[in-house]
Amino acid sequence: MAQELWKTPNYWVSHWNYAEPVTANFTIPPKVKIHDSTLRDGVQEPGVTITFDDAIRIAEYLAEIGVQRLETGNPMSPDDEKVIRELVKRKLNIEVLPFCGMNIGGIEKAIDMGVKGLVMPCPASEYEINAAGQTFDKIAEGAIKATRFAHDHGLWVTLFTIDASRSDESQYFNFVDKINKEGYFDALCVADTRGVLNPQAVFHLVKKLKDLTKKSIEIHVHNNFGLAVANTTAAVIAGSDVIHTSIDGMGASAGNCPLAEAAVALKALYGVDTGIKYEKLLEVTQKVTTLLGTQLPLKRPLMGEMVFMVEVDRQASLQWKAEQQGKVFNMLDEHPLRPEWVGQDPGQKIAMGRKAGRANVEIWAKEMNIALAENEVARVLDEVKKKSTELKRLITKAEFLEITKRIKGL
Repeated sequence: MAQELWKTPNYWVSHWNYAEPVTANFTIPPKVKIHDSTLRDGVQEPGVTITFDDAIRIAEYLAEIGVQRLETGNPMSPDDEKVIRELVKRKLNIEVLPFCGMNIGGIEKAIDMGVKGLVMPCPASEYEINAAGQTFDKIAEGAIKATRFAHDHGLWVTLFTIDASRSDESQYFNFVDKINKEGYFDALCVADTRGVLNPQAVFHLVKKLKDLTKKSIEIHVHNNFGLAVANTTAAVIAGSDVIHTSIDGMGASAGNCPLAEAAVALKALYGVDTGIKYEKLLEVTQKVTTLLGTQLPLKRPLMGEMVFMVEVDRQASLQWKAEQQGKVFNMLDEHPLRPEWVGQDPGQKIAMGRKAGRANVEIWAKEMNIALAENEVARVLDEVKKKSTELKRLITKAEFLEITKRIKGL
């Protein structure tokens, strides 16, 4: 077991993650890139509108934290075209890849914009192809022509196979193989459009597609069963070298794979560094959600306001005892990672409520410069528990101050 991988200054996870029997079948690529689709797939979230200025700022934020690739909208859309041209002009340290259909005119427009590559969506399940009023042969014919044209004009091509996870296996594999041999793509993106894969299926599918195509395999999963991060990491250990994400998992239905969760999970649980500035993750997530008027869930893994908050007496007591002994409370004893590593405020947040104990009261009193005698601590705690139960929520600092003043007869 490689101890340095599971226990570092920033996180302490299970050594079983790195046990040889567990990792024996992993084929992790030497480098894994993050491909963010907030500007294209994220905007499909109901109620979300991304203006020109929003798009430019989001692209700048993502470039600042080290995201390598940015998916934009369609070159044939006037609004998207304006964004793409501006991003190319700005020469940010991020690769701009338009989401460009199998349309020669659109590809020519992308070339004119100066991009170096594109993501080409292609219906890949019987449902998607029937919905388009086409057949597999007809779609394959169009994909062969479009991918070859894009490649011949110097563009990197990612073939984005829509609803691949619900396509008949033999039909899908024959379809992909035909386009690979007669057309051209640099990478094949497996799109789990309805979020219906499980991690074991992803692992199996990515391995088979790598064997079939001998090309880069990208993974794009949705979170309908809450498995977006698990499925993304499963793809990486099977050999996928590009993961598709969005800020805070923005997207249609249950959303996409959240960028922060995927990047941190890969690093801490698998030892895969995507090159992200982890300490900037919360800042960027908050900036984007504020910009777009969306809400960051309080319990969103890693990013939520309550993730490093504790109310239970035992957890608060450990911190209080350490402080009383003149020691620094070790966050990694109670939490899997240090909050500052992902941009959260350092230290454990102590909540005050029905499950609080003496330590919670002592810590808050010390922070608020309130002197409490031993008997007063007990009385304050009793009042806190009563009020929290009555209100069915945590107690605020103002309410705590009011309780202590009343107990002290002030």
